[in-house]
Amino acid sequence: MGILATGSIDNRRDPKHLRWFLIGGGAGLVEAIILAIMLSHDAISGELLARLWPSSIVMLTDAPSIFVLIFGYGGNFVLYGLAALLFSLFVQFIRDFLPQS
Repeated sequence: MGILATGSIDNRRDPKHLRWFLIGGGAGLVEAIILAIMLSHDAISGELLARLWPSSIVMLTDAPSIFVLIFGYGGNFVLYGLAALLFSLFVQFIRDFLPQS
C-alpha cells in the first residue's frame, strides 16, 4: 500500500535507489580526490579535468574557502550520484517492462 491507500508514505520502501545514489556519489568523491592529487602533480590536462570534475572550475578562485571546497567536492558527489540514480531508475524501468521468461 502506498500513499493513495493509506494517506501516508509507506516506510517499508526498498532503499535501493538511495544506495545507488550514495555509491555513485561516493565514487564521484573518490574520483575528485584522485583528480586533485593528479592535478597537484601536473599529471592531468585541464580539459580532462573539466570533463570528469566540472564543479572544480569554482576552485580556481584566488581565495578558496570551506564553501568553495564543499561546492567543488560536493558538486561532484551530487553529479555522479544523480547519474547512478538515473541508471538505477532505467534498469528498474527495463526490468518492469521486459517480459519474464
